[in-house]
Amino acid sequence: MTIPNHKNKKIVNAMLSCRGFYRQCFMVFVMAIMMSTSWVCLADQKVNSDELKAVYLFNFSAFVEWPQSSFSHKNQSFKYCIFGNSNIVYYLNDIVKNEVVNNREIQVIDGFTYNKIKSCQILFVDASAEDKVINTLKLLKENSTLLVGESLDFLDRGGMINLNHDYKRIEIEINLANARKGNLRISSKLLRLAKLKQ
Repeated sequence: MTIPNHKNKKIVNAMLSCRGFYRQCFMVFVMAIMMSTSWVCLADQKVNSDELKAVYLFNFSAFVEWPQSSFSHKNQSFKYCIFGNSNIVYYLNDIVKNEVVNNREIQVIDGFTYNKIKSCQILFVDASAEDKVINTLKLLKENSTLLVGESLDFLDRGGMINLNHDYKRIEIEINLANARKGNLRISSKLLRLAKLKQ
């Protein structure tokens, strides 16, 4: 079953309008989508796809559990690393203002070097930049970094979550085996929303 476009637009716009309450809004959004489809419609392109991706990235932290070993000390910030899309950096910085993840301050890092991203909890790689970092992704495959991308073969190349685009829609795809190799536990709530890939 597919949600009619006007309902998709209403759900997504309501989520994006909840400044400071993204997690609460996302939970409502998740429940609405779970009752219908794993597809998120971009509502005739009136929803900014980069902002929607930033909302997803922020809320993934509420549905994934990292081992304590992924943090060098108890006061280390929770780090998002973004490579290849400065627009997402802008939106994500706006979203995380005054927010925390498990009582940790949030840091958004723009750009890519191995030393910079090996301590990140979430790494997003834009499709245009994936080929540049594929060897590094292989090194991170068993690291406790949630690897998020948006290309058709991202999960086959070691990725854990893929935001698959199809015309005006985004679908969440998850490779659970890759996530487990990184000692990451993904909530069943998110798994029910996603399409699972082997």
